[in-house]
Amino acid sequence: MRYIVPVSELYEKIKEILEDGMDYVEVSLMEPDEEDEIPAGVHFEAFRKNSYGSVNYEEVDVVDPES
Repeated sequence: MRYIVPVSELYEKIKEILEDGMDYVEVSLMEPDEEDEIPAGVHFEAFRKNSYGSVNYEEVDVVDPES
């Protein structure tokens, strides 16, 4: 499966993470869940240096650029 996301949404998500003062981000590719009607997406979990906690950020949904 290809994970294609809009550049503008990706930019806004990274901008939000930077503005929150995060140093690192874990990027996960989320498979679609057709049973619960959840589309595929790219998930972000960010954290600061020397911190034990992390912050989950809302996924960016995958799109079909041909539609």
